[in-house]
Amino acid sequence: DDDDDDDETSSTLSRIMSWCTKMIPSIHQGTKKQQTLGNNQDLLILLSHILEAVSLIILQTTPCETKPCPSGLLKGTLTKLHPVALDILTHHPTSLTVLRSLDTFGSAYTQICSHPLIDKSTSTSAISYSLEEEDALFTSLLPNLRSSNHYRRKWTLGILEHYFPTKGFAMDQNMVDYTDDLDEEGPETTADGNTPKPKPRHSSINFKGGGGLCQLVPLLQQLEEGNPSLQNERTLVGMISKLEVWGRGGGLGRLPVLYAEAAIHH
Repeated sequence: DDDDDDDETSSTLSRIMSWCTKMIPSIHQGTKKQQTLGNNQDLLILLSHILEAVSLIILQTTPCETKPCPSGLLKGTLTKLHPVALDILTHHPTSLTVLRSLDTFGSAYTQICSHPLIDKSTSTSAISYSLEEEDALFTSLLPNLRSSNHYRRKWTLGILEHYFPTKGFAMDQNMVDYTDDLDEEGPETTADGNTPKPKPRHSSINFKGGGGLCQLVPLLQQLEEGNPSLQNERTLVGMISKLEVWGRGGGLGRLPVLYAEAAIHH
């Protein structure tokens, strides 16, 4: 009986995913040809709700290579729907309905595919974004972070986490210490008069901090979800202090420009 139930569940999920991968891109392409996506609010809401429903089904389904649903089916469904999600987000970066739906979609995508939607390092990306387009989409979402609406800020931060690759700390020449690389007095000699082998040049350059990935977005998410109370005061102040250190360029390096703008807006 359990095997029969698993077969029925797998068959039902397969039919749902198959319908979604055929109908949603088809509807989306039709609206783009008619240029109605930006004008037809009802159609936009319908597409957003369908994407959200599919994402919730996937999040509630345990991915595995066997029953009840193969992980390959879930991954294939998300990959085919991922250009639709990005296009809707590009044209409607402030809509609460879109933000909620696409935050849910992004959560499902990163959980199943294990990388952000915009990721040039993987061949599974179904859409190609230039760095300029990526930065433009990121920038279009930033005004949401200064909204008075908690959910607009929360869902926007979720999208920034799920859709964009994490940026590294910026470095500049002031963070590189070349003093050990100066050799004005010639090579030193040991007590027995032998000249030691020279060190490789790259090993003598010391970085005064710098490098590594900047976890600004997760930090802003923690601040957004933090409960402003006396019990949590120390935790919240600690996170704000860390943000202040990053903003001054201390610690691991300088904030990337877009991250600095995100922090200012939030």
